[in-house]
Amino acid sequence: MLSSPPVYREAYPRLDIVQAGAALERNRPVCEFTSHLGNPRGSLLVEVRDGNRMVVIYSLFAEYIEPHAGTALFNIVHTPLRANPNRHLLICPTCHRQLVTLFYTGKWACGDCHKLSFRSQHVSQEVRTRENVFARWKQLQVRFQNGKPHRMRQVTADRMLRERDALTERLMSGPRLRASEHHEQLITADWIGIDEAQRRTLVPLLPEEWRPT
Repeated sequence: MLSSPPVYREAYPRLDIVQAGAALERNRPVCEFTSHLGNPRGSLLVEVRDGNRMVVIYSLFAEYIEPHAGTALFNIVHTPLRANPNRHLLICPTCHRQLVTLFYTGKWACGDCHKLSFRSQHVSQEVRTRENVFARWKQLQVRFQNGKPHRMRQVTADRMLRERDALTERLMSGPRLRASEHHEQLITADWIGIDEAQRRTLVPLLPEEWRPT
């Protein structure tokens, strides 16, 4: 148990409207949150009801977050750009600024309202580089844990296995740098389909008043 909660944004569940929009286009409306160790930290279901509001049904928890399940409605605004005519932004419930991301620390608000900094202000570049190398190594390990994935071309498999071996050597030979316990907390977000989420019981029940008619 941490003596005090982390003070940086990457340690908290978040709603990124750009990622949410891209996920919804791919029919992947559920965001699964996990810790840096791969442990569950909750889930979030997004349903866009119309052009100026977004409904979020969530269940979130961590050592430094009071467990809570609930429903939130966020106002969104259409802010088109020439390069992105469908661009939307969230409106922070606290300061009412227009922005891309809201964070949950017990309530939803922007990073500034929560007084959250960025992890790069607390953890060195060398430590973050090693974390990225380890994350990629772990991804490749999982991918090939049962041999070559079905339908993967052999040339692709050989290239990825060479990458895995190079990363293994790099991790073994380099200094074993790591962040302090207080600064190693990370929560990652992965958008998945509703069928997979239901199979893994990650979808909170949608309240009757929010269900489409």
